[in-house]
Amino acid sequence: MKSKALVILIVIMLSLTATLSIVNAQPTNKTCEKSFAVGAGVFLHDESGVTHKHFFDFSVFERKNGPEGSFNLVCVQGKQILMIIKSNEITSFSVASVKRGLQATFTGSATVKMDNGPWQEGWSFTITAFDSNTKAKDTIGITLYEPNGQLHCSIDPTPIASGNIAINK
Repeated sequence: MKSKALVILIVIMLSLTATLSIVNAQPTNKTCEKSFAVGAGVFLHDESGVTHKHFFDFSVFERKNGPEGSFNLVCVQGKQILMIIKSNEITSFSVASVKRGLQATFTGSATVKMDNGPWQEGWSFTITAFDSNTKAKDTIGITLYEPNGQLHCSIDPTPIASGNIAINK
């Protein structure tokens, strides 16, 4: 079972690497008429004195019929995968100019796998991402709700350890 988890983690890491290449690419023109937010990377979060690594990627776009996109996250502690989040739908999306950059906030529904448990639908999330226009690090914050509406976790905006977030208004 551990080898299967390692294979899954490797596949996710390869996907994140590919996404990072896209996110770090410079746009060739500025013709995008709608807002978007893309990002991929890693951030660290301490919970009860234990450090968890969160590997994430997202791409969210404002379309004529509303937002669309995806969000994925894998939370690991050491070599153990604690949680995998795969979005099913992005339900809201906004971009705002804030001090020193742009902030995107989006919500959606997700399917989540905890430890070795089964995949469970009906979760919901809110993501707040910050694209710094200074030398400050980009940040990401996550709030995750269980299918019964109970708060599962809330991580205040945290600087990403590696990766990039790009937001257009």
